[in-house]
Amino acid sequence: MKSKIIFEKTYYLPTFLGGLRKGWLITRTFIISKTPKRMFLRQERDVIEFRGRDELMRAIKGKKELPQEADGNRQYIPQEIKKLLIRKRKIPLKIEL
Repeated sequence: MKSKIIFEKTYYLPTFLGGLRKGWLITRTFIISKTPKRMFLRQERDVIEFRGRDELMRAIKGKKELPQEADGNRQYIPQEIKKLLIRKRKIPLKIEL
């Protein structure tokens, strides 16, 4: 049975590779989904290439910045996601980071 997505939020890391002329921005998308018997928290990572400040600004539009402690810490879960899990969780949770 396929799980139903109930929440999805994309964040970006505060540091990026390269410079403002050409660089790469690392993003993490946290997805909360559920089946009748279990909830799941998944994390998907992506790299966005940008050329120039304008493309960088478009790449981060609508995304929240993760704190510095998340950089290099694959197990980091934002407070917003933790609070949502506590509030919505009524069945067992499986974390897939």
